[in-house]
Amino acid sequence: MGELKQEDVQLVRRVLEYLRGKEMIQLDRVMCHTPGFKRNCRVYFTAEYARIPLMWGNTLFPPEGGKPDFITITVAEWPEKKTLVFPETGLTLILGSDYKGENKKAMLRQVMYWAKKLSKKTG
Repeated sequence: MGELKQEDVQLVRRVLEYLRGKEMIQLDRVMCHTPGFKRNCRVYFTAEYARIPLMWGNTLFPPEGGKPDFITITVAEWPEKKTLVFPETGLTLILGSDYKGENKKAMLRQVMYWAKKLSKKTG
C-alpha cells in the first residue's frame, strides 16, 4: 500500500478540524451472520444528514456489541466529492456525497479486502 499524497493528508486534517465543531451520529451494525465472517461495522455522520444512517442501518443486522472492525466517516456536506480508503486500518472517509449506497459500498469494499487477505493466509 502506498503513501498518502500530501494533498490528501491536508484534506484529512481539514476534515477533522471541521468535525470538531459538528454534532455527529454514530450507528453500529453487523454485516454477515456466517460464522467466521461476521463483522462489526460503525458509521459516523454529521447530524444534518440523519436520514443516511437510518437508511444504511436498515440494510444490515442489529449490533451485538464489541469493537468495530470497519469504520466509515461520512461528511455529506463537504464541498469536494472524494472517498479515501484505508484498508489496512478498516477506515473509509466519504466526502461530499449524501448517497446511502456510498456507505454500503464502503463497508462491502472493506469486507471484501479483509476476506481476500484472510483467504491468502489460510490459502
